[in-house]
Amino acid sequence: MSKKIGALFCFLGLTLTACAYTYVMPVSENSVELDVMAAPACGISGAQKLMLRDAAVATIQNNYDDFIFAPEAEMSNSYTNRRVVVEMFHDSDAGAANAISARTTLGGDWQNIVNNGFPSTCTS
Repeated sequence: MSKKIGALFCFLGLTLTACAYTYVMPVSENSVELDVMAAPACGISGAQKLMLRDAAVATIQNNYDDFIFAPEAEMSNSYTNRRVVVEMFHDSDAGAANAISARTTLGGDWQNIVNNGFPSTCTS
């Protein structure tokens, strides 16, 4: 409930700042749906970077190494509000060779980024 209230304040009260919110819903054993809301101040580029970062965080939090965005599953409410399905792989899984490395995406500080979870701004 508190996350929904936070998202509401983010969406209504802070639309001129770089506020962001991500909701993660499991879809299958190795996939999640990400619903990423970013304030207009984030712009398209900021929302896309946030979505990539959130996909990497969700992948590691679910004990996987790599991910792809399921192309048929992307839905967009606007330029800064996106809903995508992320399919996750272990390094040894078929398909992992063509996937994006979650740790590489997050960089050398990936452990701290994952521990901090999903950011509340697109500038984090």
